[in-house]
Amino acid sequence: MALFYLNLGTYHLGLTEGFPCVRADADVSNTPMVSAFQRARYRQFAIRRKYRKHKLYEFV
Repeated sequence: MALFYLNLGTYHLGLTEGFPCVRADADVSNTPMVSAFQRARYRQFAIRRKYRKHKLYEFV
């Protein structure tokens, strides 16, 4: 079902709105969406990394 909506959105943006290039992203852990992008022949253009600040010391 994700592939259907992905193709529908790509079609709408490309033909109706006139966008020459459509890009999208998904979290790596969202495997159903990543699979849908692969089946729709989207090309991976980047790898996103998230960083968060860790506490070095915890005082109780």
